[in-house]
Amino acid sequence: MKNIKMDTFKSDNPAWYSLNEAHEEFAVNYDGLKFYQPAYCPFGGVFTDKSVALNIADYASFTDYFFLIGDEPKIDQNVKIDGELVCNQMLRNQLI
Repeated sequence: MKNIKMDTFKSDNPAWYSLNEAHEEFAVNYDGLKFYQPAYCPFGGVFTDKSVALNIADYASFTDYFFLIGDEPKIDQNVKIDGELVCNQMLRNQLI
């Protein structure tokens, strides 16, 4: 069986993949960071190891709160993370 890197599964970051595919028309795009337009929902996805603090701060100016799915991004003093919820994705490898 071929080894597959876990971060390649779409279910690991559903917001990122939705905003790149089916919901692309609803995306607010930044480099390695995408959010839904605030009128739709307060979710975004991050898929970069670069600092995205300025982009997060820019998006925060459009909404009171939001959720970001993905590995914790590099940030600076312009951005404050209020909380973190660490979740593990569970996948079945056999049919029930």
